[in-house]
Amino acid sequence: MRKLIPAWPDGRANSALALALGAVLSLVVPAQGQNYVFNPGFEEGSGADALIWNQIEVGGGTMGAMATVDRVMSDPRTGDYSLLLDVVGADDWGPNAEVQQQTAVGSVVPGQSYRFGFSSKGDAGPGTVASYDLLWFDADGSNGGGPQGNAFGTQNLAMGPDYAPNAHTGLVAPPNADSVLIQIRVLTGAFDGALGSANIDDVYFEPETPPANFLANGGFEDGTDADADNWNELGAGPTSSVGRSTNEPFAGAAHAYLEVDNTTTQAGVAVFVDQTLGARLIDPGLLYDLSFQAKADSTDFTGMDMFVQIQWLDQDASHGGGVVAETLESLISYGPGLGTGYQAFSLTGLNPTAAADSVTVRFQLAAGADPGLDNGLLVDEVVLTSAGTAPPAEGFAAEIRQGTVVGWMPENPDSSYQVQESTDDSTWTDLGPAFTGTEIDLVFDADGPAPFYRVEESGLEVTESILNGGFETPGDPDPLCALSWECLQPAPPANLGDYLPTRITEDFRSGVASMQLKVVNDESGAPTKSLILQNVVAQGGSIVPGADYTFSFWAKQISSGVSYVQGYAVKWLDTGGGVISETGFQNFTGGNGSWTETSIAITAPENADSAFIEFSGTTGAVAGSDAEGEVLIDDISLVTANPGSTTILPATAGPGIGILWDTAAGVDYQVKSSPTLMDFADFGPVITGDGGQASVADTIDGPANFYIVEEVE
Repeated sequence: MRKLIPAWPDGRANSALALALGAVLSLVVPAQGQNYVFNPGFEEGSGADALIWNQIEVGGGTMGAMATVDRVMSDPRTGDYSLLLDVVGADDWGPNAEVQQQTAVGSVVPGQSYRFGFSSKGDAGPGTVASYDLLWFDADGSNGGGPQGNAFGTQNLAMGPDYAPNAHTGLVAPPNADSVLIQIRVLTGAFDGALGSANIDDVYFEPETPPANFLANGGFEDGTDADADNWNELGAGPTSSVGRSTNEPFAGAAHAYLEVDNTTTQAGVAVFVDQTLGARLIDPGLLYDLSFQAKADSTDFTGMDMFVQIQWLDQDASHGGGVVAETLESLISYGPGLGTGYQAFSLTGLNPTAAADSVTVRFQLAAGADPGLDNGLLVDEVVLTSAGTAPPAEGFAAEIRQGTVVGWMPENPDSSYQVQESTDDSTWTDLGPAFTGTEIDLVFDADGPAPFYRVEESGLEVTESILNGGFETPGDPDPLCALSWECLQPAPPANLGDYLPTRITEDFRSGVASMQLKVVNDESGAPTKSLILQNVVAQGGSIVPGADYTFSFWAKQISSGVSYVQGYAVKWLDTGGGVISETGFQNFTGGNGSWTETSIAITAPENADSAFIEFSGTTGAVAGSDAEGEVLIDDISLVTANPGSTTILPATAGPGIGILWDTAAGVDYQVKSSPTLMDFADFGPVITGDGGQASVADTIDGPANFYIVEEVE
């Protein structure tokens, strides 16, 4: 899961507008009953300025027309503060006092219902109009950006000597909204004697009770014959069927029925019934529970399997689109297991990634071409509900602080750079951790400036163990394999050689080639396997016993069908070729249309003599071409790095800002920045937490920015 946490706008000299706008975006959405408005009671701030609120004062003219928006302690409804909007008109100017806040991207989900309100009191003097609006907003620009309509039209403010509510319920978000813009204002006329004032407090915008079931027609009651409304029935053929049935419901009058019957005609088959929610109907900061009733016609599951599958989707393509996370469970072995009577199944605490805005819930029956197969899956009362917010990471807080920024010129991507400080130019102390590579060239010294700074550069001697890890050199005598690799396909004779791994030059991550693993089952239902192997030392490489290694590779997923699995393993071998220890078979998934890196840290045993590398793609015992998969692999590496020579580099020091946050050990974080609150871009590299405080530095000679810190799963 990924979480965004806000850090306030920086304190640069040209950031007055940014400080006024203030609202920092976050995809961590509150649970029902929580408030999306930040600083709703104006308790946080400095002097007359309320944190995160945009306080607009439009006075002018030549005769002293004034507008003020101040955080005051004189008349709160609750807490210690309220916000006072005050206007005094003149003959040549009608002033306007206004306060605004835009909620976070993702705080609004199209189709969901919300309530909004606040309390106000005041005096509407001559010529004064006090009003407010709630604008649905497309803040991330995915639907053109900007306002998407007014939630209820301009409303007059409740005014009088005592606080009174301004409240609205049942506000249903339109299709293109992802946030709201709150506007509250007091304005008066352009004449002498025009005046007015209002105190506001306790602003809220929060979701109303979510629907009991996010899935429509969860009991399959609505539909025509075998077609259930809101559900898709896929894959039926001459030996199978899928659809709505009224024969044996758990409740109501109907259920879903998936069947295979090979007694007359034999064929491998996979049939599905599923429902996909619309874009942005799933809240990435919430957990979900899925429950349903299911049973089978028979408990003889030979040659078949029955699944429930949950696919979290990025429907609006704001994070690249497609499936971003997935859960697949066999109903035969999961929970109570399938019997011939209905059993209650429950998958609780389902956690979509921050990229998800939709979900597909799917039930599947997969069977081979065995002539004896005759079985069916019955599903009823499918319910998907919200289960509250995902638990936050411990100590997850962020802030921006002014201080000293220390910079240097890193030139070697394999070197380690350690910033040091000194009071006497003689005794040096490390300032923060060391950084490897050239991505980081600034650090933040919250306690600086120190009298002296320098950077200690430690060279690294990097040793690569794997030969031809990019498959650049073709094999000899088999050019369809790669030099130093074995390409194998253990399979029944009918398939032998059909899906041997193949070195291709049409698609690669770097260089001129990559390796293709591709398998497809035939109608016999026999599993198919394709694998590549390398014994490092046997091919001329070397291993350092006891050394720490990084094993990595890049993969691009082409397809992944029914029953397909793919994985890798690293095994450490002794001098006799026996396995000392290993990673075990580790599943991986390549990028969906793009190359994605997998990297792990691994240590060679003290008695290791070689490393054995294996990649494989395998299908299960399912007949037909639906049982298939294909992945491209490139740039396989097994490297160790040892310290080399040390050099002292000069460092610069000057005023700047630091984005600081508490980390959890082993968790990756990404700082992002935006000058507009609309589009956040990566700022610096991913930083891995060590349980202490981390920081990222920025200079003050650029444009004003807002920052967020993203926890990346």
